[in-house]
Amino acid sequence: MPYPLPYLPPPVVRPLSTSTKGAKILTFMGIGLLVLMLAAGVGGGFLFASGVSQAQEEEYVDEVVLPGETATVRLAAGTSYTLRSVRSYRSTVDWPTVTDPAGIPVKVRTVSSSSTSGWRFRSSTAGSYQIAASPYGSPLELSRTDPPGIASTVGGVFALMTATFLGLIAVGMIIGGGIWWSARAKNARRAVPTAQTQP
Repeated sequence: MPYPLPYLPPPVVRPLSTSTKGAKILTFMGIGLLVLMLAAGVGGGFLFASGVSQAQEEEYVDEVVLPGETATVRLAAGTSYTLRSVRSYRSTVDWPTVTDPAGIPVKVRTVSSSSTSGWRFRSSTAGSYQIAASPYGSPLELSRTDPPGIASTVGGVFALMTATFLGLIAVGMIIGGGIWWSARAKNARRAVPTAQTQP
């Protein structure tokens, strides 16, 4: 006589997940990041274009100050400048003096390398500076130490890189949220006929 088959309970049918709350949050967060990406991209493009424009419009200062003479040069604010000695050596009598637009002496420090012998100073405000070369020294060549617009250019590149990174994340979140949202919407449509057929 065959043994009766054991009683097996009917499989439990789990209800379909129909909540779209998480999908909506993910999608809208992606849209928010996309807006930030656009703002960072516009700002970065503006900074980069501004830096390139400054580099093209504002050339390096190229002025020669002869011994015993004083040159009046208009300099930008917060910028480093170099006074290069024409001679291959310098002494204390060569030391130049720099005065800002308000008549206040500017601190000048020496700089020396295999290719440069001279002095360096930093402008505080924009305006006309007086640069006096020692009568016992050599001619001095004034030049801008750093390229103009470098800060804006670097800032623009950083902002554009940040915008690209945010854009990739935003697109991923929007696509993922959309797929998740669509799947939950399909589950909701499937659940309606099932609920209607139940007694």
